[in-house]
Amino acid sequence: MGRKKKPGFQNPKMLSSRVELEDYYKFEHLVKQKGKSIQDVMNAFVVGYISGAIRLAESGFVVVKEEGEN
Repeated sequence: MGRKKKPGFQNPKMLSSRVELEDYYKFEHLVKQKGKSIQDVMNAFVVGYISGAIRLAESGFVVVKEEGEN
């Protein structure tokens, strides 16, 4: 089930305008190799961040392992 757009949300900000163009193309290529869309990846990122599975660190992101997980 996908996420619903906020009512009245007409003009979304594009990821491609927020990152360096070369980085965007590399990211898009890697995502497509996995058979996903950029929207799928962004949704997974947002859900992971909200749930606490990934966290912002000083130099990037870290994966938070559950207790007892290897």
